[in-house]
Amino acid sequence: RFAGSPPASATPNSANPAIEQPVPPVVEPPSAPADETKPAKRPAFSPQRHWKGLSLAALSIVAGGALAIAAVAAISAVRSDSKPAAVVPKPAAKSAPANEKVPVEPKQPGDTPPEQIVPPEQATATKSPKDSSDAVAVAPAPPPPGDGDPLGLVQPEGLPGAAANEPGKTNPLAQFDQILSGATEDPLARPADAAPRLPTPDESTPDESTSAEPPRPELPRPPPRAVDVAARLADPLAGIETAGTPLADFLQVLSDLSTLPITLEPDALPLAQANAASPVHVKLTNTTTGQALAAALASLGLEYVVEGDQLVARLIEPTPLRTQVYPLQDLSGGDEEEAADLAETIKALVDPRGWGEDESAGAMTVTKDALTIRQRRAVHARLFVLCEKLRTARKLPYASRFDPALFALDTRSQRAAARLAAPLTLNYSQPTPLVQILPRLEEATGMKILVDWRDIAAAGWNPDGEATLVADNQPLSAALTALLEPMDLAWRIVDGQTLQVVTRETLLALPELEFYRVDDLLAGDQTGESLVAKARQALGADLFLDRGGPFEIRFDEPSQCLLAALPQPKQQELAALLVALRSAAK
Repeated sequence: RFAGSPPASATPNSANPAIEQPVPPVVEPPSAPADETKPAKRPAFSPQRHWKGLSLAALSIVAGGALAIAAVAAISAVRSDSKPAAVVPKPAAKSAPANEKVPVEPKQPGDTPPEQIVPPEQATATKSPKDSSDAVAVAPAPPPPGDGDPLGLVQPEGLPGAAANEPGKTNPLAQFDQILSGATEDPLARPADAAPRLPTPDESTPDESTSAEPPRPELPRPPPRAVDVAARLADPLAGIETAGTPLADFLQVLSDLSTLPITLEPDALPLAQANAASPVHVKLTNTTTGQALAAALASLGLEYVVEGDQLVARLIEPTPLRTQVYPLQDLSGGDEEEAADLAETIKALVDPRGWGEDESAGAMTVTKDALTIRQRRAVHARLFVLCEKLRTARKLPYASRFDPALFALDTRSQRAAARLAAPLTLNYSQPTPLVQILPRLEEATGMKILVDWRDIAAAGWNPDGEATLVADNQPLSAALTALLEPMDLAWRIVDGQTLQVVTRETLLALPELEFYRVDDLLAGDQTGESLVAKARQALGADLFLDRGGPFEIRFDEPSQCLLAALPQPKQQELAALLVALRSAAK
């Protein structure tokens, strides 16, 4: 019931005291003094006066009834044509999981948020029967790394000093636990191929053949920004100081200040001892926007580069390309043929088209004990993760000083599964800047959501873009898809705490490395190679290197694992295929 509605038991006129119930007047004419000695005379009967009195009384009753009916009709018409604000009470406080943030309602008078967060049972009560747009009027609720080994990938003395990858042994390199916050006790860790398949951002949820709802139209693009990058970077700043602002938030502040979109490349950050939440410490006076940005990034081993009218924050990439030595004796067993096979597998799984004779391309020299590789630092990070995950799969000691949780075999989808399934209720029924919606999703779920502005600029989007989202107790995964599909955009999982908004084309083209244990599937006629062939056929044979495609799946005999370099939706398809094969084998 809307506030101010009459009680169900009230009479029509009791709803509005200004409309009185018509009552025939009682008129008492002045009387002469009573003569107590004489009995009162009874007036003579007059037919004319009798019928005149009855007529007046009847007319009064009819007129009063007509006025009452007209008043009720007027009130009903006003209430049916107007749409009063629905005042939603503040939901009762709930206990939130330890790893999630609780949305905070504004406390300043008049600070009305563009959306509301309400319990599911109240969300539908705010809709008007005449309005299907879900619009709701809401009352305000009360130093960069030095030369030598820039990533710290390999210990100078080789394997003897490496942390043992064995159960029960203590990792002496626990000082690097900050690389992945909370990763040493990951509550999401499960066998690498046992998780159910998550809905992918490129899949349509309802079946088009059975859904009566028409497809949602794409949202209009914002006007392009006319930005003078050099002038904005040279804008003077009297001073800037921050002591611990998360990296992603710091970049957003400078982006808002300069109007320059800044994209953070997140995948290789953990190997530079950084991530989107890494604290930024900077204190400068009489500086510029560009100098402040460079100083903040350099403290984390990062740099920014200009790409068109965009800025990209990334690992520092030296010129010429860095050359790194990777110990291999434990993986190859000191066998030259085994080392050559391993080198060929590494090239196929990591940037297969980025190797060549040119100085700007990657190069690899193979011996029985080591690989000497020249590559970009971002590619070095992927190569290093591959080698250390291979040691995890084969139960060998690690060759690095990083937290072993970084090299666990559970997939990105498994690490983020719990937070992606967390339900939330949000109402942005009116177009709202995307840069305002995403932080609210972060608050509600504990995930960090980055935007690849450089990528989505190709689809016509910039930080001025607006979107809508009405989520009624929906999982984060479904809410993100509903938000981004009308923008012709998608999302991908970076790690257990980070997501990234990209174009659909990037989602389907960007390879990621995952490991899948398949020893339980190798029985009878099923071999590792036959399993690889079956997976390629199911995913699409033309996607793979032997058919001219960019992706690859290999089988590692010593670890009994599939090594897959595939885009995220195909990784999820492969995980679902392995689950189906296990079910069929029972």
